[in-house]
Amino acid sequence: NGNGASNVLSMQFDTRLAAIVGFRATPATTDYLDTGATVTINADFSESMTPGGTFVLKLDTGGTVNMTVDGTGWVATGTYTVQSGHFTNDLDVIQIVRNGTSVKNGNGVLLNTGLPLAPRRLAQNHDIRVDARVKFVSQGTFSTNPNLVRDAKSSFQRVLIRFNEPMGSHLNI
Repeated sequence: NGNGASNVLSMQFDTRLAAIVGFRATPATTDYLDTGATVTINADFSESMTPGGTFVLKLDTGGTVNMTVDGTGWVATGTYTVQSGHFTNDLDVIQIVRNGTSVKNGNGVLLNTGLPLAPRRLAQNHDIRVDARVKFVSQGTFSTNPNLVRDAKSSFQRVLIRFNEPMGSHLNI
């Protein structure tokens, strides 16, 4: 008919999963962290996500980290604060939990909650140890040796205390 119109419709579909491809942390290596210590965790995405979107990481210590997607959309950041009772020999993310639909790519595909492959897992790339278990006295003995009494105004006793685990440099009596 010569008008040049076409009856071909072109459509593009986003079939990629919007996913976390790896984790980074600061500090990357630690001696055992105790109650109140913090670790900043970054999650890197496979594609740009909604800036300001939020989700939660569940950690192997029993702790959680509230993550927020930064302004670029390529990274989410959160801070893990060690709580009393937390323990792990190598901190790792065990679950990703979406907060509704706030984290999605530009085509509306929601963040996949699958964990990254082993080489990009937190525990694979970092050496972060946590030990905030409550320490307790497992045995105590007291000496009443009269040779330890200096005068009538004061007396000193020898005290032997054994703990359930090594105390390191964190012992204050």
